[in-house]
Amino acid sequence: AAWGPQALANSIYAAAVLEQPVTAEWSAAFWRASSSSMAAAQPQHLSNMAWAAARLGLSPPASWMGQWLAASAGSMAGAVPQGMSNSLWAVAKLRWGRAALQPLPGELLTEQQQQQQVGGLGRGSAAGGGDLGSSSWLGVFCSSSIGRLDTFSDQALSNCCWALGSIAQQQQQQR
Repeated sequence: AAWGPQALANSIYAAAVLEQPVTAEWSAAFWRASSSSMAAAQPQHLSNMAWAAARLGLSPPASWMGQWLAASAGSMAGAVPQGMSNSLWAVAKLRWGRAALQPLPGELLTEQQQQQQVGGLGRGSAAGGGDLGSSSWLGVFCSSSIGRLDTFSDQALSNCCWALGSIAQQQQQQR
């Protein structure tokens, strides 16, 4: 029987917490298996997958990254502050900043996010030509977190500040 998203997230999370290196074969199998169940993953599973991949120093395939960004953005409203913070940290650590600033496919955005996109909410240049409009993963992150920042722990806020600074620096270096 195939593992579901929670079991897959738990497996890579355990390896990261225990600082156990994973083989290339294990990684390839993980990317394949988690890709096929990404749409069913809950926000915590997605956060744990990305955090663990970053902690282990893995480089997920571009197709997996795209699926993760889309699934994570689609479930961001249901994410808890710690999970959001860990996801943003992982995006920065994995150097996905450029991808996180690209528009997501329209069908993946909620109706409210699509209205914000049309209305231009949060538009602005993001160091290096990205758009912080809510049509990008980073835009969804910002619009989902802005009203809840008072619920973020000091550590989660610190991680977010570090991650945003890292993403901006990566964008500057890619110019």
